[in-house]
Parts: sequence; C-alpha cells; structure tokens
Amino acid sequence: MIDKELDSTISSAKVCKCEYCNKIKLCFEKEKYKNVYLQNLVKDRNLLYGDEDEAIENTIMALNILNSDSPQFFKDIAELLVRKSVKLLKRLYGDDATLIDLNNLVWNSNGIGKKIVNEFSKLPTINPIEQKENDEIVIWFIKDYYSGMTGAQGGTKTYEHCSGARAQIYKLISINES
Repeated sequence: MIDKELDSTISSAKVCKCEYCNKIKLCFEKEKYKNVYLQNLVKDRNLLYGDEDEAIENTIMALNILNSDSPQFFKDIAELLVRKSVKLLKRLYGDDATLIDLNNLVWNSNGIGKKIVNEFSKLPTINPIEQKENDEIVIWFIKDYYSGMTGAQGGTKTYEHCSGARAQIYKLISINES
C-alpha cells in the first residue's frame, strides 16, 4: 500500500527538469528496482539451500545488490568472505545451512564462529582435493580473518575490511524475515 502511495506521489509531483532532479528520480527508481529484486531473491527463501556453487553465487549477488556503490576493494573482500563462508557452511551443514549460521560465522559473537570453524576442521572427506581446500578455509579463518578481531599486534585487517559485508549479511536476515 505504501509503495502505491509513494508511486502516485512521485508520478504526480511536478519535478523540475534540470539534470540534478532527473538524477535523483533515476536514482530513486534504480533503488526501488534493486530493493524489489533483492526481496524477490531473498524473501522466504534460504539463499544457502541447494548446490554449493549456486548458494555462493546467490549470496554474492544479494550482497552485490546491497553494496552496489561500494569501492571494488570492499566488494572483492566481501566476495572472498562469502565464498569461503558458504563453502564451509554447505560442507558442514548441507542444505540445513542458513543465513543465521552465516551471520554467526562472520560475526563470531561469543566465539560461535570459531566453534563452527573448529567443527568444520574435524569434518572427514574422501577427496584429497576437497580436504586441502577445507584445510585452507580453516587456516584463512583462524590465521587471517579472525586474527584481526581484537586488534592484537600481528593480526590482519581482513575482519575490519569485511565490516560492510557483515552488516549486509545481517540486513539479508532482516529482509528474509520481513
């Protein structure tokens, strides 16, 4: 109902024809389209359900929609975080993995993320290539991502650089629940 009221207000308003006003109107329409698309992608749907690669790409697409104006560096670091996180969760929980699990992993509140990584590190695999990839994911989380959480000397800046991605993952949960 609110969308219809807003649409009629915008379409009936006498908008200046200057370049600035046209840019504002275009930005509004672009934002509205992005939000509708994102809600259709996320709402009442678990992005992490299904094939591992599909879950990764769907989650990255949703974050890219939310982060469309971010500098490329932050988009790249967010994509790296999502790829490693979703692989970990899909291999550990399969189709039972959720956005809440993703949020717990990336925020590591009360050490939950490290517990998930520890549980994943004990996961047996038959394929040596997958085992090597799993080991690399564990090392990345422990030695790189989580190492900068406390600001301790020698820790990396990866956790800090992923703050936008963590906020957007939290936003995806809100969209999914609304």
